[in-house]
Amino acid sequence: MVKGYQSNIIKVYENIRKFEEKSLNKRREEIQNKFPQIIDIEREIGKLCVRLSITILNNSENKENELKKLKRKNY
Repeated sequence: MVKGYQSNIIKVYENIRKFEEKSLNKRREEIQNKFPQIIDIEREIGKLCVRLSITILNNSENKENELKKLKRKNY
C-alpha cells in the first residue's frame, strides 16, 4: 500500500517539476526577446562563478592575487 502512495507522490512531483520547467523556459524566452542583454549577463555571472570556484579550490600560493585580478577584470 505504501508503494502505491509513493508512486503517486512521485508522479505528482514529476508533473509539478515539468510544469515549472516549462514556465521557466517561457519566462526566459520572454526575457530574451525583450532584454537579450540580461541573458548575456546571466551567462557571464555563471562563467565568473566557475572561475572563482576553480581559483579558490586551486592550491595556489597567489590565490589572493588571482581573486583580485578577477574582481578588477569584472568591474
